Amino acid sequence: MLVGQHKALQDRLVHWKELDLVASRLERILGGALRTKEELDEARVLLDEQRDDRQRKHQELRQAQVEVQEQARALEQAGGVFHRELLALRDAVGGELLAGHFDDVAIEDAGALQARLGPIADAIVVDDARAAATVVRGIERGLDTVWLVEGGALRDLAEPGELVVESGDVVVDEGDRVRVSRVPAKPTLGHRARTRRIAELRERGEALAVEISTVETELGELDARRKDLSLLLSEVGLLVLGDPAAELHDNEQSQVRAEKAERRHRKAADQAARDLGEVRRRL
Repeated sequence: MLVGQHKALQDRLVHWKELDLVASRLERILGGALRTKEELDEARVLLDEQRDDRQRKHQELRQAQVEVQEQARALEQAGGVFHRELLALRDAVGGELLAGHFDDVAIEDAGALQARLGPIADAIVVDDARAAATVVRGIERGLDTVWLVEGGALRDLAEPGELVVESGDVVVDEGDRVRVSRVPAKPTLGHRARTRRIAELRERGEALAVEISTVETELGELDARRKDLSLLLSEVGLLVLGDPAAELHDNEQSQVRAEKAERRHRKAADQAARDLGEVRRRL
C-alpha cells in the first residue's frame, strides 16, 4: 500500500512541478497568484480583455495601412506625364519645362492652377523665345503647337490670383477674352509636392507595418498565455492540492519505519523459531 502511494505521489509531484512552472511564469507576467479556480477565472477574463483590445488595435492599424497605401497609389496615378516630344524639344532648345517652376504647388491646388495657366502649362522656358522658335521650326515633330516663354514672363504667371473652380472648370478673364479651362484629372504641376507626399505616405505605411508586427507578436503571446491558463484550469484540482513533496517525504519515512518494523518482526520470528527448536531438542 505504501509503495503504491509512493508511486502515485511521485507521478503527482512530476505533474505538479510542470503545472507550477506554468503558473509561476503566468504569475510573474500578470502580477497575481494563480493557485485557485477563482484566481484562474479572473486571469482568464483579464487575458480575454487584453486579447480583444489588441485585436481591435490590429484591425485599426490594418485599416490605416490600407488607407495610406491607397492614398499613395492614388497620388502615383494622379500625376500627369509630359509628351516625349516636348521633353526632346526642351533639350533641343536648352530650356526647361515651365511646369518645373510649379513643382512645389500644393497637391490640392495643382489642377486648378494648371487650368488657370491653360496651354501655357506645357510651355518651355527659354532665354530667347524667338531664337528657340527658329530651332523648333526646323525639327520634325508631331506636336502641332509648342509654347516658348522667356524667363521674365514667369513673374506674371507666378501670381495667378484667386482660383475659383466651378463644375470642374476654371474661368480665366483675359480682358477682351474669357477662357474656360477644365481642371485636369492628372495635373503635371506640383510634381515635387506630390512625390514628397507619396514618400511621407510610404514612410507612414512602413511605420504602421512595424506597429502591426508588434501587435501581432503581442497577440501571439496572449494566445500562448491563454493556452497555459486553459491547462491550469483543466488541472486545477491537482494545482489546488499543492506541492506533494512533504507527503512524499512522509510516505518515504513511513516506508523506512515499516521496513525497520518488518526486520524486527522477522528477527523476532527467527529467534522464536530457534528457541522452539532448542526446546524440542531437549524434550
